[in-house]
Order: sequence, then C-alpha cells, then structure tokens
Amino acid sequence: MSGRVSLFLMVAAILAGVQVARADDLEKASAKREMSIQFPKGWVHAKDDGLGASAPAADKEFSGALPATIQITEVQKAHIDPSALPAVAGYQAVEKPTAFKTAAGLEGFFIGGTFKGGDGSTLRSRQYVISTNNKTYIITMTALNAHWDAYQKLLEASVATFDIKL
Repeated sequence: MSGRVSLFLMVAAILAGVQVARADDLEKASAKREMSIQFPKGWVHAKDDGLGASAPAADKEFSGALPATIQITEVQKAHIDPSALPAVAGYQAVEKPTAFKTAAGLEGFFIGGTFKGGDGSTLRSRQYVISTNNKTYIITMTALNAHWDAYQKLLEASVATFDIKL
C-alpha cells in the first residue's frame, strides 16, 4: 500500500505544480546523473533536478487545467514486475504491459491507465519501466485524458532517447 501512496503523492505533486524554469536541453541537469533523455522541444524542465518536464501550456477541461508532464523516477530495485507497480486509487488499466526498446538498446515495458484528478478531471498516464544495473527507471507521462492523443507521439519520441551512462 505504501507504494500506491508514494505514486499518488508524486502525481499529486505534479498536479499541484512544480517550480520550473526553461532550459535549452537536459544535458546540464543530467550531467551529474547517469541518465539522459531529450524532452519534447519547448517543454519546461524541472528547475531543481532536470528529471521532469511539462508542456509549455496547460490543457483545459471542465473544472480545471493541467499541463502534460513527463517525470523520471529512479528506484533502487533490480527488477519491477508489472503487476507490482503501484497505482493511484481508482486507476483503470487501458494498456497491458507491452515490451519496448529505446534507441540506445535499453529494454523494458510500459503500461497505461486512467484515473481521476483532484478536480474530477480524467487523467491518463503511461509508465515506462527500464531495469538495468540493479536500478529501475520509471518514466511517467500524465495528461488530461481528452488530450492524450496530442501527446502520445511526443512521449514515445522522448522515451526513445532515454539512455543510461555506464
């Protein structure tokens, strides 16, 4: 249950708004890290750690607005089973675990689903999970469900650039 709570808190923090600043690329922020990713052009990168980015403008839906976000989480586990991934309360799976490979040859799986935001809007997320070197990296995209199709290809293109410096 604590895993579900931590994912919920991570999503809640994203929804509440993260301090962000424009950056030309992620290399400065990720130079200290063993990973790199190219976020979509024009997206706003997280100011403090460079492990997240959001669309430059919020999408609007009935009761609120939310920018699409991509967030990378590093977990100190050698492997995560798809059935063991935490879920937000009310999460409905819409994509079964599906294998994928990055341009750098990293292999993993992704799953996706929908859930309700605090304002009642329907959110859509997809988690890409890559396990290597006794660590697991989870790349999560969250957007308003009604706008998911507009972001899916951008997400896939970004995830394809994910690499780990060995």
